[in-house]
Amino acid sequence: MNYKRNIRYFKGMNMLVPLLIGIAGILFAFVEEIRGWGLLMVVVSVLWFVAIKKLMPTDEEIDKITFAFLRNTEEGAIEKLKNSYDDFDLKDPIKINNYSFKPLKGVQPMAKRGKDNRVRSSFYAQSMFMFTDNQIIHRELVFSIIHPAVVTFTEEYYYDDLVTVKSHESDSMPFSPTGSYQNRGQVSLKSFELITKGGNNVTFSFRNQDKVDKVVEHMKMMIRKRKTSGDTGASR
Repeated sequence: MNYKRNIRYFKGMNMLVPLLIGIAGILFAFVEEIRGWGLLMVVVSVLWFVAIKKLMPTDEEIDKITFAFLRNTEEGAIEKLKNSYDDFDLKDPIKINNYSFKPLKGVQPMAKRGKDNRVRSSFYAQSMFMFTDNQIIHRELVFSIIHPAVVTFTEEYYYDDLVTVKSHESDSMPFSPTGSYQNRGQVSLKSFELITKGGNNVTFSFRNQDKVDKVVEHMKMMIRKRKTSGDTGASR
């Protein structure tokens, strides 16, 4: 991955110098004695702008780079999880992907609104939920496309330890690295909460993700299934 090239997408490049050279060249072109220099400056300015355009990644290129890295990492993770839980029948995972706007290892993300009006971040996150007959396995991946930083962790929750799962929707202010929320509209969040027998709870929140409903429905089904089998066993 070309981190140096990717960072140009978010930081941009200095357009002022070639712009000033171009303007000066146009003005010089009106003076007969230095017209040649003026035309040369205009050519240099145009070539400079062309070079900048080629050095600057497009929205499509950033998407391609991000999703290719995610796909390669995801395939290895699924295979690793299947090997770790080879004694169980793993159901197809539910994957929830989105840009991450929170710090990673103390590093603030960079963000940019593309030409398609979509806000992209230098960090990308994936939550993957996999199910066995006994537990839910959650794997989270966060990585950067502007420097080599990748964070992953995996946790599991047994249905027998869960009392219920609650879900809700809410509006929240988007994360701001600077702490300034001026002109930053609210975002809709879908969340679900796992309640354990010990009274503890674990909450997962995502932006506008219909896949959250799939996770919640599967969790509810498996908890009901375990409770029913437990009640049936106790009554025998």
